[in-house]
Parts: sequence; structure tokens; C-alpha cells
Amino acid sequence: MLGLNGNITSKRVGLIYVTEDGIEDYLSFYIKKLLGVADRLYVLSQTSISDVNKIVDKGIEYISNDSFNNSMSAYIQVLLDDYIELYDDYEEIIFTTDRVFGPLYDLSSYFEMIPSDVCIWNFSDIHNILADDFFVMNIKQVRDGDFEYIFKKLSEYMLCQGVTEELGERFQLLLKEKGYSCYSIFDIESLYGTGEDKLFYLYDLIVKQQYPFIPIDVFGLDKSDFLEFNNGDEITKIVNYIKLSKRYDENLIIRYLLKHENIADLKQIFNWTYILPNESDFDILDNGSYKVAVVAHLYYVEMFELCMDYLAKVPYGIDIIITTNSDDKKQNIIEVASEKGVKLTEVIVAENRGRELAALLVGCGKFLLKYKYFCFVHDKKSSAKEHLSVGLAFRDILWDSSLYSEGYIRNIIDMFEQNECMGLAVPPTVYCGSYFYPFPDYWVGNYEKTIELSKILNINVDIAEDRPIPCTGPVFGVGQKHLKNY
Repeated sequence: MLGLNGNITSKRVGLIYVTEDGIEDYLSFYIKKLLGVADRLYVLSQTSISDVNKIVDKGIEYISNDSFNNSMSAYIQVLLDDYIELYDDYEEIIFTTDRVFGPLYDLSSYFEMIPSDVCIWNFSDIHNILADDFFVMNIKQVRDGDFEYIFKKLSEYMLCQGVTEELGERFQLLLKEKGYSCYSIFDIESLYGTGEDKLFYLYDLIVKQQYPFIPIDVFGLDKSDFLEFNNGDEITKIVNYIKLSKRYDENLIIRYLLKHENIADLKQIFNWTYILPNESDFDILDNGSYKVAVVAHLYYVEMFELCMDYLAKVPYGIDIIITTNSDDKKQNIIEVASEKGVKLTEVIVAENRGRELAALLVGCGKFLLKYKYFCFVHDKKSSAKEHLSVGLAFRDILWDSSLYSEGYIRNIIDMFEQNECMGLAVPPTVYCGSYFYPFPDYWVGNYEKTIELSKILNINVDIAEDRPIPCTGPVFGVGQKHLKNY
């Protein structure tokens, strides 16, 4: 293998332990980068990977074994089985897992930083060589017999004690017993004067020290976990840096996390709050794929004129579909729209069931699949609230956040175009009157039904009863791309 300076470098083999049952996009990217520094790569997993064909190619071998209970047990078994072949054919072994996003920087540059007499190294933890989910062993620096001795001892320990977290510590002790020290490129204690977890210094490590990975586990931490060390925006700063520097595709992170983390937590982590201007030169008709609809469910006759004033702001080229619950109201809506100069595409009488969402998903279901994006709004009174003004304030927030002006609406659509993983854009949470308190029941008695429905639709995401629901009213959303599956 050639180094950056054109000189011949060490021959390397990589072992990557995969915990997921499928090959996610971020993992395909990582494996491709590993092949840039390894001559051969073994993909190891405990269970069968359904779509392993996505990555099995020249230079990659896939090994599945139900006794691979964690990364260290997989490494031990594979190295003992292939010991002679590995020792004869390679000089360095890369040990890694699928529990990192990255690399953000060129991996080959780190290998060039390591002194030639170093036996084993990782990036940031001299006390626990396995803590990085990435470490390298130079087997040519290991004396005859020591390599096999170390891994056989680990195998014996595993047989006696089972697969435990102590395997990593045992590995470190065996290396020390044989006189081999470990080298870390970024020693946390030296850099920050502390032995605390690197996760709390991750932004500085990535941006200033050029640490190449984002541990996936960092996204599972609560914001309160960070507040002891900083102001809690460590992850948000990292994501913003990635987005601005273009060192890594943030969508690889988002696509994975949407399947595994709660959307309310991700909204906070990624700071998904947008403030949009009223002016825009974004041309909805510039591309034929920008087919957009506004769907409005109108129930209260006394609000028809006010709602039509908002609908009059919808840019030319966007279809307007109205749903209501009676033929008399349909005729009234058509008359008010004519008076306000609003061109309606359809007015649909929908059965008055399931509240306004049934009008959207059932009454307009056959229409929505035609559109790339849709906006859904509905009138609102909340007359049961302590003051009429509370319900009206709620209504104004919902409509202003969805259809404030023609330029504002164009900017919402442009926002979707700029954010590949965006599925919904929702108004801010309402905090007024009796809405101004933490809801003891975010789901208002609908949590169990939501879980039941998600199973019917085969939606496997984190839906937590103690987390806020994504939206409570109107939304802008992606239409045909997602709704066609349901």
C-alpha cells in the first residue's frame, strides 16, 4: 500500500464488528474509507446481516458467528482461527466497530503520525485501549510467541468468565505483562488536565485536534449530562461544524438516528428550530417536481373569511384543497373564496370523524400522492378553554406559522429542498393560558392507540410516552415520497 508520500507502507488487515442487523448508509461510507487504509477487511457480526451484499466486495470478507457476543470476543476468535495467515501476510491489524460516525478526516494521515516502534495505539484513551472503538496493533513489533500467548489467554479467560466488559481490561493487562505500552494520539489527560470521558470535550477534539470520529453513544446522552462540563450544546456545535465544513454528510447521521432515537430528543440535539424571512425569490414553478398543495379543513362558518384571507397568500402554482363536513358549508366556502379571489382546486365533503386528520388522510388521501409537498391547516376555536382568547391565540400561532405570507411559504418549501431528511415542519409549541404548563400526559390518552397503529403500519421507531409529540396542529410535510408506503 502506498503512503501519501509515495513510499510503501505497512500491509494492513481490518476487523470491524457490526452490531446492527443491516448495513446503514453511514456504515457503508465508513467501510469504504477503511478500505482506503486496509488491504483486506473482515466484517464480523453475531447475527446474520440481512443486506450484507451491499458491502461484500473485493477485499471484504463477511463472518457471522453467534458466539461473537461483543467486539472483543469476535476479535479473539477470528485472530486465533486465522493467526498464521494474518501473521504471515500482514504487519498491522485495525480493530474497529460500527459505533462511530466518520471519519471526518483522512485516516491515512494518522498512521503516518505513529512512531514505527509503537506496538498498539488508539486515538484518545491511554487507559482503555478499546474505548475508542478504533485501535491498531503492529504485530511485527510483538515478539515471537507473545501475540499468540496474549490472544490464547484472552480466549481462556473468556471460556472461564464468559464474555464480559472486563475483556478489554484483561487485554490491556496482558499487553502490560509482556512489556508493551499503549500510545494515544490525543491523550485527554494531557490535553485537558482531566481523566473525564472524551465525550464532554468532543467539539474541541474534533475541530481543534482533528479527532476523526463522532461516537454514536453521544447522541443517547441527555443534555443534563453535559451541563456539568459545558453549556450543553456540544453536539449541536459538532453538527453545525460538520454542516458548514462539509467534512461529513450530516444526513448519514440523521438517517440512522431517526430510526433509533426519539424525535423529541433529536429536535433538541440538532436544534431544529427555524426562523424564516417573509421575502423570497425561490421559484416554485422553476422545476416541474415542485408540485405542492395546501389542504385546509374548515368547520366553523364564522371563521371562513379569516381562513380565506390566509389562503389568499398562497403563491401561484400551489393547489388549494378544502375539506369540510357538509354540502351547505361546501357551497359557503366556494362563495367566500370567490369573493376573496382564491382559486380552489377541490372542495371535498369528508365524513366528520377522527377530527381534522381524518379529513386529511382519508378525505384527501388519493390526492396527496400527487404532491411532492403538502401543507395542512385547520380552523380552531378551543371554546372549552378558560378564555376564548386562549383558543384564538393558538389558532393564530398555527396559521401564522404556516401561511404568513407568500414569501414565507416559498421559504418553507425551499427549506425542505435544502434539508434532505426533513419530513415535517411544524409550528412552535403553544404556551398561553392553561397551555402554559408541562403536560402530564403528552398524548392525551392516545399513546396506546399510537403504539397499536405503529405496529399495524410496521413503523419501528422510538415512541416514548414521556416525550412530547412532534406536532399538535398544522404541518408542512413531504407527500408522495413517504405517504405512498402507507
